Amino acid sequence: VIYQLLGAGLAATLYLLCRGKELEAAGAGPTLQLRVLGGLNFGGRSGAAVMGAPTMPGETCDSFVTARVGLQEYHTPVCTNTQHPVWRTENSFFFNLIGRASKLGLEAFAEIPGVKDQQSLGTLSVDLNDVPLGEWQRRKWRLVQQPGRDAQLEFELRLDSTRYEPSL
Repeated sequence: VIYQLLGAGLAATLYLLCRGKELEAAGAGPTLQLRVLGGLNFGGRSGAAVMGAPTMPGETCDSFVTARVGLQEYHTPVCTNTQHPVWRTENSFFFNLIGRASKLGLEAFAEIPGVKDQQSLGTLSVDLNDVPLGEWQRRKWRLVQQPGRDAQLEFELRLDSTRYEPSL
């Protein structure tokens, strides 16, 4: 009788583990909605700002933002010739949260003429465990970057308990 009870408990545990992996593989879980709205003090068209050199007041750059949760990554279009980019289109992203994904990473980049790779203007990380369910949150946070810079990123996010299904 004891072996039957242990066997039944083990079978139930294995079923739940397998079902959890199946749901994870199907992408079941909460959804994070993100809107990247704009940036502040993204200066340095010559690249000096991102290379650590001083910049002239009013210098601009061509910039974009990447958003990352786990292996999912999106990016905004490039805003050209501005210190204070604003994104109004192609700036909304949906992340189906799978497994233990609990961090949203945002990074701003400058495209520099004559330089193959983009240069980071700074990063920030949002702990998704601190985001309330079903409520839009608007945030303006400083980017972590080189000393002496004060770039900020403005964005909105919302965490929903249901999976995002794109319309066809």
